[in-house]
Amino acid sequence: MNETQPRGKGPSLGWQWKAIIPIVGVLLLGLIAFQAIVVALDIPSGHWIVIVAAAGAVAICFVTLSALLVLIERPLEE
Repeated sequence: MNETQPRGKGPSLGWQWKAIIPIVGVLLLGLIAFQAIVVALDIPSGHWIVIVAAAGAVAICFVTLSALLVLIERPLEE
């Protein structure tokens, strides 16, 4: 069987990907801005500060996605 998709529509992303892409994008832009500030101010041991900020960004992303999973996907299944 040959099923064709309607014209103009590519493969659709799931809601999880549509939720994670903006979150990751904002966190990456924030880290880049943070890195630029650390370099501009010439803060000693600034690389450790950026590493801690990156770890915090990953934690924020994980918590946000976990909350989305619990608050949105589970009610949809019920």
